[in-house]
Amino acid sequence: MGMERRSLDGFLNIGDPNHNVADSLDSYRKAFDVVYLNDAPMSGVVKLVSQLCSTGSG
Repeated sequence: MGMERRSLDGFLNIGDPNHNVADSLDSYRKAFDVVYLNDAPMSGVVKLVSQLCSTGSG
């Protein structure tokens, strides 16, 4: 697959494999923080990022 993890502090890496999912799932798990399958909605990631970016005031 030729993927290497390019991690930047403060960033969340999200992978969405579309081809050969069964063969590439382990590689995606190693390369990304979050892996979404079968065109799953991104609402979970949006919720997580919203919580991480929350100022806590209110």
